[in-house]
Amino acid sequence: MNHHLEDSPAMDSQETEKLRSLAESLERQCSVLQNEVARGREMAADNEAMRWLVEFLNKEKKRLIEQLAATRNANQQLQRERDELRTEIAGITVQSREFTDRYVTVEQQNTKLANLYVSMVRLHSSLDPAEIVAAIHEIVINLIGSEELAIFEVDDSSRSLRLISSFGVDANRLRTVRIGEGPVGRAAESGRLHVVRHETWSEAIEASFSAFIPLRVAGWMRGAVVVFGLLPQKGSLDVADVELFDLISTQAGRALYFASLHMERAGAEVRR
Repeated sequence: MNHHLEDSPAMDSQETEKLRSLAESLERQCSVLQNEVARGREMAADNEAMRWLVEFLNKEKKRLIEQLAATRNANQQLQRERDELRTEIAGITVQSREFTDRYVTVEQQNTKLANLYVSMVRLHSSLDPAEIVAAIHEIVINLIGSEELAIFEVDDSSRSLRLISSFGVDANRLRTVRIGEGPVGRAAESGRLHVVRHETWSEAIEASFSAFIPLRVAGWMRGAVVVFGLLPQKGSLDVADVELFDLISTQAGRALYFASLHMERAGAEVRR
């Protein structure tokens, strides 16, 4: 009986130690569980943050895609507007060139008309045949564009054209041209204006010409101006040249006719 009581304190001590060990183990496990719970909470928070970030990034991506599409549309609109402006500018440039060309043409025509007026005044302001012939030279060279010409008067007695002045041609080969013979003579026989539309170059001057202009007085041919080769920059004769030829035909014809009458009267008075 006494022996059993002596062993009881030792057993209690062992049980207490076991309980203490078990408590410490449980405490450690609780600590581990608490750490796991805390870690789980942190991970949940991180996951929530990640979900928010992903959602934010998706929204931002959608916004940027829409903004990019809007920018592309705006760029396409700007490109269309720029192409339209380029087309408009090209049209304006063409119109500007056309206006410039027209202005230059008008200026050239005005200059030509002014020179023509001066030449016409010169034709009718003198009774000196030499002055009138010089004025005809000036008209043909400056207004028609030829430095190869010959001026004839009609010799009714021999039915021929007699050369009274020339420029840029062989005068010896054109001293007398019988009416009806050769290109110039056949043109003289018709008594009409003859115009070759394209430039004519020939070693034999009397074999080809650019224009035959009869000098008329009261419907009668009293002489002729023959234009041979044209200047390189002239190229060919046009409608304006033909109109000028008609003017030369009447105005120069009258001027030379009245000058010749004046010379005849002056000679008759001297002979008296």
